[in-house]
Amino acid sequence: MISIIVPVYKVEKYLHQCIDSILNQTFTDLEILLVDDGSPDRCGEICDRYQAQDSRIRVFHTDNHGLSAARNLGIKNAHGAYIGFVDSDDWIEPQMYEILLNSLEEFQADVSACNYIQEYENRSVKTMYPAAVYTGRDCAACLIDGKISSVAWNKLFRAKLLDENTFPEGRNYEDVFSMHKILFNADRTVAVSAAQYHYRKREDSIIKTNSARNLIDFADAHLARYAFFTDEHPEYSDKVMNQKLLLGCATGISKVWRW
Repeated sequence: MISIIVPVYKVEKYLHQCIDSILNQTFTDLEILLVDDGSPDRCGEICDRYQAQDSRIRVFHTDNHGLSAARNLGIKNAHGAYIGFVDSDDWIEPQMYEILLNSLEEFQADVSACNYIQEYENRSVKTMYPAAVYTGRDCAACLIDGKISSVAWNKLFRAKLLDENTFPEGRNYEDVFSMHKILFNADRTVAVSAAQYHYRKREDSIIKTNSARNLIDFADAHLARYAFFTDEHPEYSDKVMNQKLLLGCATGISKVWRW
C-alpha cells in the first residue's frame, strides 16, 4: 500500500482538483492522509466530505503548525510500505504512482522520482531531469549538480527512510533542509523521464513571499546541506562539490543581505 500525505492550508479553490487526481490513480491500493493544518477557509469541511465518500481517506484536523509538521503527522500515522507527498494546490497524472512504484520495484530502489510540469496562470513548463539509477550517495551529489530536484512531492519513498522528524518544523524550504539526508541514506534512487506531477506556481504562495523568514530559512537550508557534506561526510565531498555547495550558501546569504 502507498500512503499519500496531503498537507492542507488555505487552498479551497484548488483542493477538489488535488484530491480527485489522487482518487483517480490507476494504482488503487492507497490510503490518503489529508492533514487540515488549521486552515481558516472551508478546506476542513471539504476534507471531511471526501472522507465520508471514500474509505481510503483519513482526515486529521490540527492547529496551524506549518507544512513540515503536517507532513510529519502524516508520516507518523501512515500504514503504507511506501509514502508519497502531494501539495494541496497541485494535481497529479492518473498513472503517477503506478509508474513510480513499478520503477522502484524494478530497480529495487528506496526512492523513485518523476519529472513535473510547472503550471503558471497562462502557460505550462516541463521540468525535465535525466532518467537514471543512482546509488544513495551519488544521488545526494546529484542534488548539488542539479540532476535531480530537492522537492518531496515528485517522489515515492520506502517508508523506512522516513520518520516523524524528517522535515524540520517551523522552517520553510523544508525539502532543502532534508532531501540530501534522505537520498544519502537510500541504497538506490531511480529517476524516470515521465512528467507526472503538476506544480502550481502561485504568486501568493508562502514560498514566494519575500519575507525575512523565507530568506533566512533559504540560507540556513543551504548552509545545513554544506555542513552535512563537509563536516559529517568529508570523504564524500570534493573541490567541485564544495564550490557548488558554497554557491548555494552564497546565493541564500546574498538574498538575505539584499532584503
